[in-house]
Amino acid sequence: MSWPAGILALRHAASRRLNVEKNKSYEAEIAGLNQQISALQMKIQALDKYRQNRNKEYCDLEKKFKALEIKHTDQDNKYKAMEAKYTNLDKKYVTLLEKHSDCC
Repeated sequence: MSWPAGILALRHAASRRLNVEKNKSYEAEIAGLNQQISALQMKIQALDKYRQNRNKEYCDLEKKFKALEIKHTDQDNKYKAMEAKYTNLDKKYVTLLEKHSDCC
């Protein structure tokens, strides 16, 4: 069975229109996906920048903590030195009191 030329031409034109519509639909879908990709890339960049800032803050806090730890150790050493000095002075004072009580 052979189709008349007019019907074949109509089928061919309808098929082309259908293909054009499908292509437009695919192009619109691709454009939408590209927009989603761009939005996700922007989110990734923002999250990466946030991570970098947090990492910098952490490093800064770690430096401050180490500095405070060193300062605390220095203060502790100074306190121990002063404590030893006062212990020594107390001993001298007691010795002086004993000498004074012996003589008077």
